[in-house]
Amino acid sequence: MDKEPNNVLESLVTDSATLLDSAISNEDFDVVVQTVDRIKQKADHLKAKYPDYADYRMYHVLVHSTPNSDKMLTKFDFPEEDSIADFIRSL
Repeated sequence: MDKEPNNVLESLVTDSATLLDSAISNEDFDVVVQTVDRIKQKADHLKAKYPDYADYRMYHVLVHSTPNSDKMLTKFDFPEEDSIADFIRSL
C-alpha cells in the first residue's frame, strides 16, 4: 500500500533532519565547519531569492528553526536547483 502524501512528506522531513544532523556531527572539526558554512550559504541564498522563504517547511529543517506558530506553512520545499532535500542529500 502506498503511503499517504502527508506521511511521505513527514518521512522526507524526518530523513532530511537525520541526514543533516549526521552531516554536522562529523568528528573532523574542519568538515563540520565546512558543512555549517555550506548550510549558511544555502540559507542566505534562499532568503535573498525567495521573500517567502519562511513559508517553506524544509527551510526550517535546514536551519533548525521553529516556524512562527501564528502562521501556517504553505509550502514544503523549494523548486529544482534550490531544493533543500536535494541539498541535504549532497552534504
